[in-house]
Amino acid sequence: HIPAIMAACQVIQKHGDADVALSKYRIIYGRKPECAQVWNNIGMCFFSKKKFVAAVSCLKRANYLAPFELYVLYNLALVHLYLQQNASAAIFLQSAIRINRKHAPSYALLGVALSKLNDSDNAERAYAYSLKLDSADPMTLLNYGIFQANTGVSPAKINSTMQQFHRCYAERAAAAANPRDIDASMLDVATKLGYPAPPPAPPSDLPTEKLSFPSGLPPPPAFPFSTNSNRPADDSASNVPPPPPPSASSTLSPSDSTKDDDPTKQSPPDEPEVKTKIYDANRHKLRRMKQEPT
Repeated sequence: HIPAIMAACQVIQKHGDADVALSKYRIIYGRKPECAQVWNNIGMCFFSKKKFVAAVSCLKRANYLAPFELYVLYNLALVHLYLQQNASAAIFLQSAIRINRKHAPSYALLGVALSKLNDSDNAERAYAYSLKLDSADPMTLLNYGIFQANTGVSPAKINSTMQQFHRCYAERAAAAANPRDIDASMLDVATKLGYPAPPPAPPSDLPTEKLSFPSGLPPPPAFPFSTNSNRPADDSASNVPPPPPPSASSTLSPSDSTKDDDPTKQSPPDEPEVKTKIYDANRHKLRRMKQEPT
């Protein structure tokens, strides 16, 4: 099945195994020799193996089969730029931009080609428009920082660009599921440029999260100096009744003071006073007799 083999080849090529991918692509282009996508992928396999003549031949075959394919033109410009053929790379990038004017990597690569052609003004415009379309691309930010360093821009602007590069690179690295999706050599280039990655921030001394206790252990007891009446009492004092509160009548009636002086009429302080209700049968009988009609 051609689409299944094509998908498997793309995964193998993405993981960097170009030889196995080429062996699978041989099956596909034997059955579909007019497929431009196959020739484009074969050309990039040869490019990863540093076989540039074969890469250019396959990419031009793909461009002949699909002249309006954006990524074929972009890959052709990339290979020509690697071969120091900057004018040819700029021509292919202009063709790619005419097809899609919102493709930010094409403008970024055009800025590289124009800077190598000593056209600093148009290179600056290409970088600025690329960052306007995609301001979080670390590759564009790194190339822009190198361009600023080569053209004598003020160190403050270069520092701002490189800080933005390190921030976007850290975000891409944190979000990448596969380490191959992000190029670690960009950090080496930034270090050689004089702007290494900032050190990680030290952990704060103060805890920022609420302390949690294991589910099997009880929470710690309340502080002993708390005066909150809603606080539950300690287990050791749960059997001791609280002292009776002073009544409001003791401060108003002088006759009650004699009752306080008599120890026989007072309940002991250690035992609470319990009030019981006495059942009177005659009282209920009289109540029933009153309810009967006369």
